[in-house]
Amino acid sequence: MKVQDFRSNQKADDIEQQMPKPAQKEQRSNKENSPERSQQNISANNLDKQNNTLNSSTFEIGDRQPIQKIQVVKSNQSPKSNVINNYLSQGVRSVRVLTYNIFLRPPPIKNNKDDYKNERTKLFLNSISDFDIICLQELFGFLNQRKHKIIFNAMKQGYFYHATSPSPSFFSSYLVDGGLVTISRHPIIEKTYRPFKYGVLSDNLSQKGVLYTKIQANDSYIHLFNTHLQASYVGAENNVKATVITRVDQLILIKDFIKEQVEKHREKETDVIMICGDFNVNARPSTYPIHYLNDVPDIQEYMKRINPKEFSEYDILRYILSDFETLEFIDTLRRKFKGESPITYADTYIDKATQQELPMEEALTIKEDLLQKSCLDYIIQLRIPIKNKEEQENSGSQNEEDDIEEFKMQKSKVQSQSGFVFDYDQVFLEKFFVKGQPFTQLSDHYGVYTTLRYVNGNQKNSFQFKESVVSSQDKKNLENKNQQSFNNASLNE
Repeated sequence: MKVQDFRSNQKADDIEQQMPKPAQKEQRSNKENSPERSQQNISANNLDKQNNTLNSSTFEIGDRQPIQKIQVVKSNQSPKSNVINNYLSQGVRSVRVLTYNIFLRPPPIKNNKDDYKNERTKLFLNSISDFDIICLQELFGFLNQRKHKIIFNAMKQGYFYHATSPSPSFFSSYLVDGGLVTISRHPIIEKTYRPFKYGVLSDNLSQKGVLYTKIQANDSYIHLFNTHLQASYVGAENNVKATVITRVDQLILIKDFIKEQVEKHREKETDVIMICGDFNVNARPSTYPIHYLNDVPDIQEYMKRINPKEFSEYDILRYILSDFETLEFIDTLRRKFKGESPITYADTYIDKATQQELPMEEALTIKEDLLQKSCLDYIIQLRIPIKNKEEQENSGSQNEEDDIEEFKMQKSKVQSQSGFVFDYDQVFLEKFFVKGQPFTQLSDHYGVYTTLRYVNGNQKNSFQFKESVVSSQDKKNLENKNQQSFNNASLNE
């Protein structure tokens, strides 16, 4: 056997080890659905047909277990159907959100010999049934029909709602659209696109920006922002500096856009606000000299306060998107993996024969980025804090007792409202590994997905209780579990 063939088989074995076994997948299933499902009056024939549909994919899926969608056969009221009616009366109990840089650039562009765009598109369409909302980046519509194909075929699978970044006008200096697409099983009742003011190097050909959708599920709303920031380029220092400053300017625009849309469309305090996408900001970390930001006046006060010799671009991202620390910023990946950021781009593995660190993916990834081991893709939650006592004092109130009482009333009002909350334990990488193809995964990036759980504020809810009251032993167990999940997320660690 040739050495090359041996290494290829060894890499396939290493990838196989990264695919979760049935016992590992169990924790990713919708546990809240299983007790009720055993009592539901569902036709056996329909269930068999459903399972055959879910298992019809011809490729391996990297990091998840399919959700068993519930199919209800309407019939006359009977004691047996009461369980179903009680279940359905609660509406949607969970929403799974995926963000994925799908790496489908216009036809003339490719990193290596072939990007296998059509093959990967077909495989991707067979893999989306597990999710409820999907945010895609780099799905460009220029000179091809792949964007329309994905939207059309997604509709056949129940994604009846979508929003896209528009094509640039004929008189625009841009050649291609921003490559953003959001598809949803739940109604999109508002959508707006805000293009960035500029891009640099090859990004100045694409009208990149941020895509806002207001999505309704039950009586609640999800304010979802999908974006793809300025790409990084290795090489001359001036080019690197230009991309950093461009991303900072784009983050400031996103921050203002989020504030504008939330103030305009927010319904109640429990509305979910989240931004996801490919930020091209490495959180593992990537540091730059402080003089890179001398031309960005908006963050000078922050840089003076921390007074560093070099800066982490991730800290700048967190500072800006939190509206200069007035919002609560929650990086769901870091929350899940105990402050660490797993690799989402240019992953590696250790060859067992040579103990050499090698690229996990080579067919699609540009050669200059191999072995980078970056975290570029995020799902970020933003929370507007309840007015605290200090803010109320600044608003002109002089009565301390009234301030405290007002704060308690506001807090009680929020807690009594129904809505979706993040299940931080259900945040995973979706690696989309494949077999039997000239490529080993469906993109040069990994996807990230999370689960939102519906909480009824008028009733005691086990998930809400679990999130707010955790014993010291539970915390210790959760830390161990999260650390183990992080170790499994990256082959090199």
